[in-house]
Amino acid sequence: MSGRLQLLGRPRALAASGAALHFPNKAYALAAFLAYAGDASGAPRRALAEFLWEGADPSVASANLRQLLVRIRDVERAHNVRLFEDDGQHMRLGRDHFSIDLDQFLELTRERLRVNLAELCDLYGGELLADQDGEPKFAQWLRLRRAECREAFIASVSRQLEPLPPRVDRTQLLRAARRLIEVDGYNEVGPRTLMRLHAEGGRLDLARNVYNELKTLLAKELETEVDPATAQLVVALHAPENRQKPSINPVTDARGAGNRAPGARLSDRASVEDAAMEPVRSAGVPKLAILMPPPVTSEAHATACALIDDVTIGLCRFKGLTVVAPHTAWQLAEEAKQQDAFQRFNLDYVAESRLHPLGSEAVLAVKLYSARSREIIWADHFAFTPASSAQQYRELSLRIMLSLTSRVERAELARYDLAQHPTAYHWYLVGRQSLTALDLPSARRARQAFKTAVSLAPEFVPAISGLARTYQIEWLLLARGDGGLLAEAGRLAARAIELDENDARGYRESGICHLYARHYDACLDAYARAEDLNPQHADLIADHADALVHSSDPEAALAKINRAIELNPLAPDSYWWTAGGANYLVGNYAASIEAIARMNNRTPALQLQAASHAMLGARAAAAECVEQAREVHPEFSIAKWLSIVPFKDERHIRHYEEGLRLAGFD
Repeated sequence: MSGRLQLLGRPRALAASGAALHFPNKAYALAAFLAYAGDASGAPRRALAEFLWEGADPSVASANLRQLLVRIRDVERAHNVRLFEDDGQHMRLGRDHFSIDLDQFLELTRERLRVNLAELCDLYGGELLADQDGEPKFAQWLRLRRAECREAFIASVSRQLEPLPPRVDRTQLLRAARRLIEVDGYNEVGPRTLMRLHAEGGRLDLARNVYNELKTLLAKELETEVDPATAQLVVALHAPENRQKPSINPVTDARGAGNRAPGARLSDRASVEDAAMEPVRSAGVPKLAILMPPPVTSEAHATACALIDDVTIGLCRFKGLTVVAPHTAWQLAEEAKQQDAFQRFNLDYVAESRLHPLGSEAVLAVKLYSARSREIIWADHFAFTPASSAQQYRELSLRIMLSLTSRVERAELARYDLAQHPTAYHWYLVGRQSLTALDLPSARRARQAFKTAVSLAPEFVPAISGLARTYQIEWLLLARGDGGLLAEAGRLAARAIELDENDARGYRESGICHLYARHYDACLDAYARAEDLNPQHADLIADHADALVHSSDPEAALAKINRAIELNPLAPDSYWWTAGGANYLVGNYAASIEAIARMNNRTPALQLQAASHAMLGARAAAAECVEQAREVHPEFSIAKWLSIVPFKDERHIRHYEEGLRLAGFD
């Protein structure tokens, strides 16, 4: 078998090497139609042309099909594969060259006996030809086939889950139940399965949570109640005589397995409420860490790390997933050897990445697995070269999202179609890598890289936002004297927002520019918009917290920075510095000192630490900090410092000044 054809979910084709095959979109539509044709001889070319180009003159449709086949053959020859067999009159799928997920899926769902649930869930990665559409005849055909696939999946998984099989791996059952809920949130087989599995594990509180969430959903969206079978199950699970029997597996009414009779009512509602435990707050959305690739002797390693970093940030925009920030994930790559590392950070899923040298090139291998069971959910590898990194970014992000949150809007990750500009993405990653160091040469190297990316792809918002960041950094490093730098940063941030008002990066850069210009309300508006678009991005939330400190709202800042640290528990120094400043302004000087002590390099926060010690009356500790600060900044003066640091409320300026003077600065 030479390759793999994926038609369920976003269509894609892979060669045996794992390289992506860039067939035209209509090639996938043609493949799906032939997969359903069910005739070994295939389908007549004329019928296929009329199907794909509805309403066109037959001669025009045939010419279009010939042109499509020429483009397909170019890809086939380049990779020595054959997607379609063609005798001049009929066409059929090249099943000798490709394994086809739709074939495997249909075979599994037609099987009435026990099937591999993990394989079935992997195959149904999304609706048939996701994100594709077409002319009315094709669109109608596609809607019907999508509905058939969806119903086949629901029926097959439901058969496997109820009654609960006694000798099937529980992790596989748990995953299948959750996938069933994703596909059909109103089908009660999935929730009932979760309830039984939680009860088997002695977690009646979690079983109760599942019941409560289902009950709320049905009442709110369908104005109905749970099926009697589900209601009776929750009573049975929480009955006193069964609390020590977690393996209970009742199927009270087979007729009620996910199908509710019109007007059905729960007859024993009071007993359900009395018997069940008090609801416990749901643990929330799944939490994922993407680990950086371990160091190898390769020039591609730094670019691979930047790629994984950007994949992480891209995934943060999905509200159905909590993603651990890159800084913590980097350190977890080392801590993963410790048995309790993933449990300590409450992870649900982990994606490991490794860069393997392959001659003069490299392969980036990614493995996604459950943090608790260590079950491998998905693994793949990608040829890794700067010229192909843009395609790798889209594919890697999409594959992870299909595995974890197939119901989110997958088109969001494909926002920037850089297939024609692969080097633009490479230069963007080079720029991101340069920005890891906070110095003028690095900022200017990053600027050149971002400029190159923008010259190749003028509407590539991430590179435009990165370019804005370089001007902000230079303005800071040059003691904030050149107003033109800040103005250019603001212009670029506005351009990023104009090009894509749904990308958080432009708003983030705009917020920083407004803060430095002391436009506090505009600053907070920009950060609020950015965080609404990208609610799990820890660095963005930390920036928002810093803006709130300077906008004289330290209580709100503390809430934000604590949230950022929760998402990025192995936080960088800037987080703790912000936490120290917020705690100082609310008068919690001990907490300020404690936060600063968590910094690996306390030098930037020595003045704040000295002021905190002084406000507590610890003059000796304050004097020590002052001495260290003067060694680094002998020209430091309170007046100059307070003229630079933006604070909205004059009282906070005076508060900070008081601490600095008590410490011994002048």
